[in-house]
Amino acid sequence: MTGGAGSMYCGSCLRDNTLAAALQAFPEVRVCDSVSGELDLILRVHARDIPGIDRIRAAVAALPGVARTRTALVMQTRFQRGDHF
Repeated sequence: MTGGAGSMYCGSCLRDNTLAAALQAFPEVRVCDSVSGELDLILRVHARDIPGIDRIRAAVAALPGVARTRTALVMQTRFQRGDHF
């Protein structure tokens, strides 16, 4: 896999702003969205390969206040829009 992408779902016991500020230190984290439901944040992560995504996953999981993570790899992008709402 070259230039892989994945989504990481984070549940935390910190305020979203505190965790989001810590996540800005990782250039591989391209998007950090706050969401409703069981988990707090969805991250869009880019890395060179699966071991790179796993390194980021481990680093995020080790951040203070992160209770759990779940990762989903992008197998194929069906389409992508350039505009944002």
